[in-house]
Amino acid sequence: MAVRWDAKRKRYIVDYYPDGRKGPRPRITLPPTVKDEATALSIEHEYRYPSENSEIHADDGSTVKDLFPTYLAYCKMHKEISTYDNIKWTWEKQLSRHLGPFRISQLDKGHTTNYKRLRLLDGVKNRTVNKEMAYFMGFLKWCRVDHKISVKDFKYERLKEDKPIRIILSIQETVALIRNAELLYRVFFLALYALGLRFTECTGLKWEDLDEGNKTIIARGKGSKERLLPVADWLMYALNAIKPKSPTGFIFRSRRTGGRIIHVTKAIDRACKKAGITKHVYPHLLRHSLATHFMGWKISTRVVQEWLGHAREDTTANIYMHAEIEHLRNAQYALDGQLENHFSKEDFVPESVVEKRKRKYTLSAIALEQRRKFAPKARASKGASIDKPRKKPLS
Repeated sequence: MAVRWDAKRKRYIVDYYPDGRKGPRPRITLPPTVKDEATALSIEHEYRYPSENSEIHADDGSTVKDLFPTYLAYCKMHKEISTYDNIKWTWEKQLSRHLGPFRISQLDKGHTTNYKRLRLLDGVKNRTVNKEMAYFMGFLKWCRVDHKISVKDFKYERLKEDKPIRIILSIQETVALIRNAELLYRVFFLALYALGLRFTECTGLKWEDLDEGNKTIIARGKGSKERLLPVADWLMYALNAIKPKSPTGFIFRSRRTGGRIIHVTKAIDRACKKAGITKHVYPHLLRHSLATHFMGWKISTRVVQEWLGHAREDTTANIYMHAEIEHLRNAQYALDGQLENHFSKEDFVPESVVEKRKRKYTLSAIALEQRRKFAPKARASKGASIDKPRKKPLS
């Protein structure tokens, strides 16, 4: 029997002969989370016949709808849970409807062009279409590269995206936001800013990732890529303020669930209200603010790229090109110095209503002479028009 139940240990055990009866017979104890025989049998089948499960067998008639569910299972294991949720939602709501019925071998550039046209008719933004097609092109790459399925090699032409200049927090606003938050969120916001982390990267930090001796911490970004970041002295001090007696697991835990914190919107709103910040503040804004401050402090783009965990340097340069405004400050300071020689603050003080009423208009000598000359005629003409009988109204 390949799968058997160990009543004493209350676990399933898989044992089989991979090389025949004369070979070794490995015994594998499955974890207690495997609670039914069907799951144990499926695991045993994968152990015994690994070649059957390593490849997806697709013929020329296989459609997108046939293979995409398997791709979703792959994404669930290998991608961030938020990315998996987005891909799953996009498949169920859009991709399955527009591209699901087509055979994999038939797909070409025309299908993606039609998808763009149809989605734009729905009124969605170019950025949304590009994101949805990025998910689909990832599926085609998975078919072509990972499983050698016959798929035409074509590129998707991205739609032009209007990327607005981001409004960032100044260093003073950042400090005010952090100071006015509750202790846990105060340290969390400081970590977001001082480490330049994405929200999920920061919530995923664990005490085991922190090296107090070397003042470093391991951050896990997109695609489970790890990067080692230096920890500022103030951040280390703040982390010690919330450090438990047994520092294990997530650093930033929810008081309600005990797991990682998920929602911080209300905490941000409370801190902004106390600090008097009227800008729209969200967690990722602290990451943008740090990167912009780095660029303004003349930190090289290469260093900022490594700090943020961008795969390409041009990504960092394109996103934070607006930080170049800081390089123009010297010109602005010179202009201010010149204007200060010609203006005073009193020149721009608003007039009160009384002052406006008392304002005296000065006329030149020629203007006064013209007024004296034509004033009698103007008054006489005005009197004549008053005495002139009016025409009878039309009946």
